[in-house]
Amino acid sequence: MSLLEEFVRHRTEVLDGLVRDLPVPRYSRPQVLVRVRPLDDDTYLEASERAGSTDSDRIDYAARIVATACVGVYLHDPTTGVTEPACADGGDPPTFTDGRVAPLVGAETGGAVELVRALFATEADIAAAMDAVLGFTGYGRRIALKAVAGKSPATP
Repeated sequence: MSLLEEFVRHRTEVLDGLVRDLPVPRYSRPQVLVRVRPLDDDTYLEASERAGSTDSDRIDYAARIVATACVGVYLHDPTTGVTEPACADGGDPPTFTDGRVAPLVGAETGGAVELVRALFATEADIAAAMDAVLGFTGYGRRIALKAVAGKSPATP
């Protein structure tokens, strides 16, 4: 195999593996994990433009970042090491944007932002999850803190 072929194969493996499991604070029996992928620039900028100036708007922004990055919600038993999708039908893991997280949080329906707010116990937990997503994406803590403070991430 040539170096170019090896690079192409390895790049595919790297990109396919770009996920991180974020534990949802305060859940331990079982642990709740939100599996996220990095955000692309367009998605990040769109969410940033919708960030408002009130505390509620800033938490909605943080929840929108978490919901958009989510590729699945899982349950994990640390004693056995078993991790499985948090759904009753055994299918694909639920996400905030497909609405299938609603039964987990005791809601009949809800938008993605509302479902993130319902799963995470505090607004600080949502802000910390957003910080983790943006750090993993590569935007870093400085930009995440600006957004939570109500400043445009594009502003120096």
